Amino acid sequence: MQWVDRMLSALVERRVKDFSGLGIVFYKNLMVLPSHSMGGILPVGVQLPISDFEKIVECLVDVSSYRSQWHDGFHLIDFDTQSLTHMCQFLSPSSELIFPPAKGAVPVGSRYFTAQAVSRLSSVSCCAVINAQGAVNIFIGGEVRVWKI
Repeated sequence: MQWVDRMLSALVERRVKDFSGLGIVFYKNLMVLPSHSMGGILPVGVQLPISDFEKIVECLVDVSSYRSQWHDGFHLIDFDTQSLTHMCQFLSPSSELIFPPAKGAVPVGSRYFTAQAVSRLSSVSCCAVINAQGAVNIFIGGEVRVWKI
């Protein structure tokens, strides 16, 4: 998890002025992850997978601007190889993974809700959501933790 912490710290520190937020899934087994590409091409100059730490950070910061067509969806990182393997993915967790909000809970965004559900999959190490203000939530086994960076 130290690598994940380092990645999240770098992304928050380097976020652009028009940062749209960011969703990341750190997965162990892609075959069981219910994801679908939201586009048929990659941003210019991007070739996946990317395993260099600095290049992953640079790529994710670049696509997290509202000016980027790739700012939506989730980006997938192989937890074991520490490689960015997929960008701008729609995640569709099964309804069994989606729990209703606690009574009296304030509404949360789609990324938050989806990350919480997907983190319940055994094929996922954790999910992270960084909001537009740079606050980080990490989800492990459906439990959310405010990440202190």
